[in-house]
Amino acid sequence: MKIEASITKTVGSLALDLAIDHEGSLALFGPSGAGKSTALACIAGLVRPDRGQITVGGRLLFDSARGVDRGAHQRGVAVAFQDHRLFPHLPVRDNLTFAPDGDDGERLEVVCGALGLGPLMNRRPGDLSGGECSRVSLGRALVSPAPLLLLDEPMAGLDAALRTRAIGLLQLAMGRWEKTILYVSHSPAEVAALTDHVIAMDQGRVVAEGPPMNVLTSGAVLALWRDEGFENSFTGRVEAEGIRAGREIWRTGRQDLAAGATIVVTLRASDVILARNRPETLSARNVFPARVAGVTGSSGVALVHLDIGGVPLVVEVTAAAASELAIAAGAELWAIVKATSLRIGA
Repeated sequence: MKIEASITKTVGSLALDLAIDHEGSLALFGPSGAGKSTALACIAGLVRPDRGQITVGGRLLFDSARGVDRGAHQRGVAVAFQDHRLFPHLPVRDNLTFAPDGDDGERLEVVCGALGLGPLMNRRPGDLSGGECSRVSLGRALVSPAPLLLLDEPMAGLDAALRTRAIGLLQLAMGRWEKTILYVSHSPAEVAALTDHVIAMDQGRVVAEGPPMNVLTSGAVLALWRDEGFENSFTGRVEAEGIRAGREIWRTGRQDLAAGATIVVTLRASDVILARNRPETLSARNVFPARVAGVTGSSGVALVHLDIGGVPLVVEVTAAAASELAIAAGAELWAIVKATSLRIGA
């Protein structure tokens, strides 16, 4: 499904000026206050843009010049916002199945199983924790028959295990259920795991756009995630010795992972050590040969783009260290990662 939008909206000090022209799922990425949630609300029909046009799947939803403004219930979208917006008087079961022309039961069963909603079905939102409300809100969007899902920080309040299951569920929705997802987040790991196109925003404007790894590690976007630190994200299959990703086996020290399971692994860019020569007698359990695909960065920070056995990885080092190691595209290095630095789940 193609999403086309060219809109402006002023809300307080925020001046949103956004253009989208993309076929398929994508993400809006940026810090709090960047305008991501406002953009989502405009597309959902919950906030009216000052000017512009919005077309989804060839259907004109909004056009300020022609006076077109379809209501939220006419737009064919399902929304999961940070504030959840659940119906407080309805139990979880009725919140999940509220949408007209709803699911025949198959999606409901799959969604409830993956998000652990079974024990909550007869409870009302007022009796739920924040994380439980997040699960119900995401579940309601996924159960909905709407072809476009607008998801605003849907992983908020979820622990690592639930985030892994939720990511798998969203991947299933984009595949088997043919959903298109517009995903809002300030988590590089979630964005990289779920989308192949990212629009990075800051103060209401687009600062970069393109494939996740290109955008999230570009100099223009570096400052947006600098305080939190960039997180790599990749999927792997659990084997006896560890997690196989590409041609390498990553050792986690975990004994509780189900053999054969496909899981999401996250690793902070700053938790990888680089060396020119293969180190010996280390406590770190993961030592891999790596090839440098490129180097980006700014403000004294170098982001080294590696290929480790077919898995792309970004490593953060100081510009001085990159210079001393003569790191450049094509260089052969060794990457060292402690088992405890690997996190299961985004």
